[in-house]
Amino acid sequence: MKQSIKIGRDTSGRITVAFSYNPTHVAKVKTIEGYKWHPKELDEGYIKEYLLHLVDKERVSRSYHNQAVSALKFLYDYVLGMPHIVGKLARLKRERRLPVVLARQDVIRLLESVANIKHRALLMVSYSVGLRVSEVVKLRPIKILMQVDI
Repeated sequence: MKQSIKIGRDTSGRITVAFSYNPTHVAKVKTIEGYKWHPKELDEGYIKEYLLHLVDKERVSRSYHNQAVSALKFLYDYVLGMPHIVGKLARLKRERRLPVVLARQDVIRLLESVANIKHRALLMVSYSVGLRVSEVVKLRPIKILMQVDI
């Protein structure tokens, strides 16, 4: 059976990677006209193709795919006692998202839009130093070292 790899972008701009699958094998995992295939009859190829079908055609989330892998590993390892079938099934890695960075003009507009001078000062300090919200809440005037020209 020939496998191919598809690399593309989804509607939100994220890069997706998908592999081909054979629909006849996937159909055997699911119910066909009332007849259900027993999991002991399936080999590693059928299971991998089903997981590829979930990613490629069903477009399930990474967490859903990882949950399916965990369920299959549990079934074959502990229930059926056949760990060799799903021994090397890989889980999808967590997607690493880049943080949203505001443009300089957006930051200036945000800081200038605050009317209260105390709030503006807190925002300016927290943004310039890179403080988290919990750190800003714990911030006290004594902890801020200010250089005063006399």
